[in-house]
Amino acid sequence: MRRLLVIAMLLCAGCGQPQALPKDVVARVNNYMITADEFRRALDAAPAGFRNYPGLTPAMVKEKVLDEMIANQLLLEEAQKLNFDKQSEFLAEVEGYWRQALLKAVIQKRNKQIMDAAGGGAAKRQPMPGAERAVGDRDVRGYAASSNLDVVVPVADRAV
Repeated sequence: MRRLLVIAMLLCAGCGQPQALPKDVVARVNNYMITADEFRRALDAAPAGFRNYPGLTPAMVKEKVLDEMIANQLLLEEAQKLNFDKQSEFLAEVEGYWRQALLKAVIQKRNKQIMDAAGGGAAKRQPMPGAERAVGDRDVRGYAASSNLDVVVPVADRAV
C-alpha cells in the first residue's frame, strides 16, 4: 500500500505527465533525484543480514532499499516544511556532528602519517614529542598494579 502511495506521488509530481528520468537517476522524489551511485552506496551500506535474509531475492532487497530512500527523502522534506532545519537545537546538533567529523578526519590523517613514518607496517611505539621514551605494556601494567587498577590485555598482545 505504501509503495502504491509513493508511486502515485511520484507520478503526480509532474502534473500528470510522467517525465523521463535522466540516465543516471533511479527515482525522483519531488525535486530530489536519487542517482544510481547514491542507490548503490545505500545498497552496499545495507546490513549483510538484511541483504542475505532468507526468502528475499536481490530484486526485493533493491526494492526495499529504494523504498526506504524515498520514504527518508519525504520525511526530510516534511522536516524542512516544519522548519526543523532552522531550529537552534538542530543547528547545534549539526555543529556537533561537523566538529566530530573534522576531528575524525584530522586524527585519521595523523594516524596515517605515523604509520607511514613507521614503515607502513604495524605501528611502532614511538615516544610522544617531548617524552624521553615510549610507554610500553610493562609500564602500563606496573602503573596499574601500583594504583590498584585492573588492566585488560587484548588477546593479540598476550604471550601464547
